[in-house]
Amino acid sequence: MPFLPPNVSEEMLKADFWIEKLTDVDRVLATAAEIEFIENKTAEKMSELGLAREYTLPGDFEEEMVATEVRGLMESYSLPGCLPDYALYSADGEIHSEEWRGRLIDESNLEFLSDSNQIIKGEPALTIRRLSIRAFPTEEAAVKDPEAIDVDRFQLTAIQAGSPVMIWHQSLSGKWSYIQSQIYSGWVLTEYLAAADDLEMILDYYNQGERLVVTGSRTETEPNPFFPGISNIFLQLGDSLPIFDRELIPEEIPSGAKNGQSTLGCYVVKVPLSLGARVGSSGRLEFAPALIPYSQPVQVGFNDFTKRNLIEAAFKCLGERYGWGGLFQRRDCSRLVFDIYRQVGLTLPRDAGKPQEAGAFGETIYFEGDREQRLNQLEKLETGDPVYLPGHVMIYLGKAKKPGKDQVGHYVIHSGAGYGRQAAGEVEPVTVHSTFVMEIETCLKNKKETFLKALTVGRRFRADIDG
Repeated sequence: MPFLPPNVSEEMLKADFWIEKLTDVDRVLATAAEIEFIENKTAEKMSELGLAREYTLPGDFEEEMVATEVRGLMESYSLPGCLPDYALYSADGEIHSEEWRGRLIDESNLEFLSDSNQIIKGEPALTIRRLSIRAFPTEEAAVKDPEAIDVDRFQLTAIQAGSPVMIWHQSLSGKWSYIQSQIYSGWVLTEYLAAADDLEMILDYYNQGERLVVTGSRTETEPNPFFPGISNIFLQLGDSLPIFDRELIPEEIPSGAKNGQSTLGCYVVKVPLSLGARVGSSGRLEFAPALIPYSQPVQVGFNDFTKRNLIEAAFKCLGERYGWGGLFQRRDCSRLVFDIYRQVGLTLPRDAGKPQEAGAFGETIYFEGDREQRLNQLEKLETGDPVYLPGHVMIYLGKAKKPGKDQVGHYVIHSGAGYGRQAAGEVEPVTVHSTFVMEIETCLKNKKETFLKALTVGRRFRADIDG
């Protein structure tokens, strides 16, 4: 029998166990038009909260700013004052020196932004690979605990290949560019950006209606030894790419190559290339066809926004390692929620806390009071809704009878560090660091308090309710 948390059975590890309990599993919770409405309202709310740097629809990207506004994008994570006052360690466990910190500040090239009235023209671009967005211009890890090297404090998030961005600033060496994407602002490697002639060029790509959507945990484009730019482009749940113009698809890729790959049995997607890119310099944007086999977990068009599709997506990530900020090509707690909702066409703010809890448009259920009151508040949620506690978010699955007991429990699925197991009146920490199913009255990893007691809010993302 596999290792299981308290009050969890093997059958609970299957999506069908939860789907079969529902009578409205295929009810559409929001249409495509309603999803667009939710995203527009979310963008408005995020702007009102001063969080436009963490959620701006690409069609609302500014084309120029004054230098103080660019620094405003950087103020939460990327200015010198954002460097932690505690010791930071490398992935090898070596402490980072003050000289190292100074080099980061120098590389940030903030002197270029010192004239507050200087007009900065943004450069529209598309990403050509999945990219980490960093708080500071470095690939070196910056961890608080040398024994927890998987939690890199400089890792903000990751964005998919084909993401529209605005380039606002470059590092001193040019190796790094400070960008604004729909879901985050931060530093990315310049060589993986393809600069467009104008904003309309990237918006046309972003808005192309017919798209291939990843509905499983991950996939990639087929390798092509004759065309590295289209090879092994990593994609994960919820990522999407436009379908290539069918009238322009060649019989083999690259066209005319002796051993090029036929398009037979494959979807042909349109991927951005960065011509002339090198370390320290972005290239110019061009497009090419790339192949994703029919056998992969993809489909044309987003899934309907239903409970079935939310739960099936969540369970496609079961058992996968926790990935802080998208490290290891995996998911942390809020990225799991983000990806689950993206595959039904809804792009939420990336982070738990204020962005998802207050910025995303929808209904808020507040948790307060004693155990019975909190259990009653849970009843207001539907399967697939996220529930939040400080620094964490989980997906609500519903109620089920506890294995071997007459009691009924409320269950969640989440990507988390672990939980607390009660033994001899004490709570011992159990490390999980993956996506797992858990009963909501399980203890927190390092406390006797339960997850239920720690809950603060639940959210229901619908077009007809807000607040």
